[in-house]
Amino acid sequence: MGITKKEILKKIREEAELLVIVENIKSSFDAVIEKKRRKYFIKILNNIDSLAKEEANSLRKISYFFESFPFIIGEASNNGRLEDYVLFKRFSIPAGTYRTFISYINNEKKKKKNSSYYYK
Repeated sequence: MGITKKEILKKIREEAELLVIVENIKSSFDAVIEKKRRKYFIKILNNIDSLAKEEANSLRKISYFFESFPFIIGEASNNGRLEDYVLFKRFSIPAGTYRTFISYINNEKKKKKNSSYYYK
């Protein structure tokens, strides 16, 4: 991973109103953040395609239970590096780089010509 999980969490901390980090235990999420009264359960991975379906289901369920939104932060997929400000999906969960996530939580959405959304 070009940027470490610790560095990503530091950058997210600058944007979030609340950040809770899960460390030293196996969990379907790595952190919970709150921004603009919305909560997000995030999983940070190098490759978003390494998230197993069972983990994705757990992430989705806990997010639903806490009336929050799941998001996967990564730098690559099996197809190559992720492009900043482009929203991907893994098992129907939004995914992207940490820059994409920061734009996503700040609701900086724009529309591309091909009708897919990107955040910038």
